[in-house]
Amino acid sequence: MTLMDQIREHLKQAMKSKESERVSTLRMLLADVRRKEIDAGIQVDDSELVKIVRSAVKSRQDSAESYRQGNRTDLAEKEEREIAILQDYLPAELDHDQLVGIVREAISSTGASSPRDMGQVMKAVMSTHGDRVDGRTLSTLVKELLS
Repeated sequence: MTLMDQIREHLKQAMKSKESERVSTLRMLLADVRRKEIDAGIQVDDSELVKIVRSAVKSRQDSAESYRQGNRTDLAEKEEREIAILQDYLPAELDHDQLVGIVREAISSTGASSPRDMGQVMKAVMSTHGDRVDGRTLSTLVKELLS
């Protein structure tokens, strides 16, 4: 069963059990997928779907942060509940120790020696582990290790 099939099945189940928040979140996700398919003229596969879900999570994290700064905890909590729903469809992220090892390996394989080489290291890690790594976390770690 593909990730898309799994999302559609969970949407059906949520509709039957009248989980309105899950239904709206999954419908928004499917709308994002459909928009991507139309804009790019492609059929979205699982790896592209993971990118779309990750983007939706980041968007909601930014919104929740903004709502908290504006003292709108009710809206921030709604965004955080949506994040929890979406994270069910993301692969487990690498833990910090695993990520450090992967970044060090990428640094040695690319020959990076200064922060100017950060792009090469980021590209190397993202090409092999991109679906299991948060870009912000990776960027911070690469800067730290190259400094």
